[in-house]
Amino acid sequence: MKIYFENKLSANLPMTAFELQDILDRLRSADSVVNFRISVYENMNLPKSLCRDFTADIYKLNLFAERYERLEFPEKAAMESLLIANPDSSIDDMLVMTYGLDSVPVWPCKDYYELGEAMIENDMAEELRELPDEYIDLIDCDKIGRLVHDKENGMFVHNCYCIPSGYC
Repeated sequence: MKIYFENKLSANLPMTAFELQDILDRLRSADSVVNFRISVYENMNLPKSLCRDFTADIYKLNLFAERYERLEFPEKAAMESLLIANPDSSIDDMLVMTYGLDSVPVWPCKDYYELGEAMIENDMAEELRELPDEYIDLIDCDKIGRLVHDKENGMFVHNCYCIPSGYC
């Protein structure tokens, strides 16, 4: 994660504790709270809402960068949906979000049709539970996907459908 500090100093996180102390020394900071901006251009894999000014403890920022870097599918999609759904989150909030990502429902699908298909196959569309099996092939998967989307307020992120409101 590429960040820019207020005095034009930049750094790639995560770093070691010694590298972080060196940054603090170069910033002439008496404590570990720093002002910085996450770069929109060097961090194309981050949601645009993160590319703004922050004030945070550099050690918490480093831990967030480390945890974010280690995320894999489906946790990465879940995390990005949480960041998009909560664009004004602080670094502390974002760090907390990296824990418990398994509580965010994630389905691998790229559009409404695939979402509807997944909901039908997994018997997750309540409206269809009473329908006889022989009629399932006649259902419009795209419409079911849109129905689920409207009901759950989820979002598509990196070929996944996530419901960030499911995060506890």
